[in-house]
Amino acid sequence: MSDVSKSVAHKTGLPPGSLVHVAHHTNTPTQVTEINYSSNHFQQQVLSDLSNQQVPHENDIQWLIVEGLSNVEVIRDIGQHFGLHELVLEDILNTHQRPKFEDHDDYIYIVMKMFKTQQQRFTVPTEQISLIIFKQRVIIFREYADDLLKPIQQRLQAKNSKMRCFGSDYLAYILVDTIVDRYFDLRAPLKSPSISARELATCKTRQTLKGMTSPFQSV
Repeated sequence: MSDVSKSVAHKTGLPPGSLVHVAHHTNTPTQVTEINYSSNHFQQQVLSDLSNQQVPHENDIQWLIVEGLSNVEVIRDIGQHFGLHELVLEDILNTHQRPKFEDHDDYIYIVMKMFKTQQQRFTVPTEQISLIIFKQRVIIFREYADDLLKPIQQRLQAKNSKMRCFGSDYLAYILVDTIVDRYFDLRAPLKSPSISARELATCKTRQTLKGMTSPFQSV
């Protein structure tokens, strides 16, 4: 039985708001990175516990990066600490959501799908990315850990960074822009002459192409 089937089986019959990690891959350890910044300072640390957070300065923007959703208790603790609705947490852990935008009382919740190209293989797996945007805080939940966010972190860390002069809305904009840019990465392999007409005609490839359009269905 696949990881997805096992997760769905565990979730069957549970009430709304029950937290179960539903995903194709469930083995990425959960790591939380905290970044606090303003126009004149930058702090970054990996959190072993939410109680170890830095006390933000009055005008600080806090950015929490959650990579890996396998530890449901950590996701639950984050939700309780920052007042996230249980149904939002449920959607974050169920990585088969469609892209959507929800306006809550204190925060905005965005679900996006990011394409992940694979060399030498004409397949386009996706990653679900969830954004929680508060007035002075952004939390991003990712299924995997990689270098996607490193350039943004480096921009914030740079001395005299103009990016640090803006609020959480600008950070959210940069994150969305970075995710959307991954869609353009597909243009090269799709135009590649190495993809033969026979390969395009196979059933598996047709299914892959259909799956590539699915993230846009609810946009």
